[in-house]
Amino acid sequence: MFIISKPSGEVLDEFYFVNSLRWFMIGIDHTPYQLNGLSVITSPFFYVFGDNWFSWRFPIVVLGMVFVYFFYKVAEKAFGKDTAIIASMIVCLSPTVFTHSGLMLRHVPVMAFGFIGLYMYFKKRYYLAFMIIGLSMMIKETAILFAVFIVLHYVLANRQELMLSLHSKKFLTKYKILKTLACLGILTVSFLIPLTVYDNVVTVYEYETSKSQFSVVGKDKPTVFDPYLPPHVLDEKFGPDGYYFANVNVVKDPIHHISVYFTKGQFQVISGFEDSIWNSIIPGGSIGYHTNESKELHRTVLEDGYFLHYYEFGVKRTQSIIEIWWFVSFWMIVVFLPSSIFMNKKNMMNTSMLLIPAFLAFLVPFLIIDELRFTFSYYVIYYLPFMALGMVLIIDHCIKNKNVKRIVYFGILLMMLCQFVYEFPIQIIN
Repeated sequence: MFIISKPSGEVLDEFYFVNSLRWFMIGIDHTPYQLNGLSVITSPFFYVFGDNWFSWRFPIVVLGMVFVYFFYKVAEKAFGKDTAIIASMIVCLSPTVFTHSGLMLRHVPVMAFGFIGLYMYFKKRYYLAFMIIGLSMMIKETAILFAVFIVLHYVLANRQELMLSLHSKKFLTKYKILKTLACLGILTVSFLIPLTVYDNVVTVYEYETSKSQFSVVGKDKPTVFDPYLPPHVLDEKFGPDGYYFANVNVVKDPIHHISVYFTKGQFQVISGFEDSIWNSIIPGGSIGYHTNESKELHRTVLEDGYFLHYYEFGVKRTQSIIEIWWFVSFWMIVVFLPSSIFMNKKNMMNTSMLLIPAFLAFLVPFLIIDELRFTFSYYVIYYLPFMALGMVLIIDHCIKNKNVKRIVYFGILLMMLCQFVYEFPIQIIN
């Protein structure tokens, strides 16, 4: 609680989501290319406690704990209590997870619901799993990666049955086909129904431009504003009822909303990072730390001298924290997966059946989507729990002596603790 109160102002991308929340509280959404489920989650706290750091961040802290708990439950269900405890400790000591769990950002809420969905899947409650993942897609589109993981894991886990069905020219029973279609239908409906309600309750504006800006007409000539501008700035400039939004359409249905998302999304305007793929996606090479410890205020000023917004850099750049253990875990998994398939041992194959879908679902998309390669250390948070679990499982396979194994685990946790303290130094205040 002490840590999330500093700084009290918006940090990094939190600036955008906090201002989206402010608009949401008066029933307006200026950014249909950003799914706004995060505002729905945090709005009760905003309503009760007001516009402050507690309202923005406390719900994310709670969801961070939910994420760690259900990650533990998934690991315990698949590989036992000891493995789950060590992997969960690694995740808890991760500066990336810790930072994202203390700011109003979208990854941790998605992962909380995603791992609840995975837990339901491992308990064979498939419909509930897809329903939860479908709902979490309202927060961020990356939630679909958990559904991809489930499909890939199910195919690998039932590969022998599927191969026999193909060999006998009897693909799948009618029951299994209907069950698969039902899961996909539940996933789709669980996303579209909340989106339909949202589009009819909240006034969602679509702008002619695909850029992040809108035109406001008040007592003067039209002025172009950033859509993340806080509502009170317009009230101060034009008066509460002295302006209207120009050149806009109103989104009324989920199909229209999805169309706006794909045609006017921010990811369309980012390019030019293709040359850095190997330095961005593969742990190694020239990857390093990049932090900003200053208390700099960043201002955007309009032509008439009226500043648009400001926000504060006072914490580590979450996009750029590279953790030491990533290097170890990543390359351990890369070496382990081919060897486990070649050796074809049952316990190693069980590990591979979890790591291969995780690699394909949570890492490969950032290899094939050009605009996401440069933000690997930001989006790696989705693959990070599986890297932690994979490292623990591979050590368990490779080291048979229990005492040596304990020493290795202790060394990894000590290394992570040292980096954690380095990233978040404890300050004693007199």
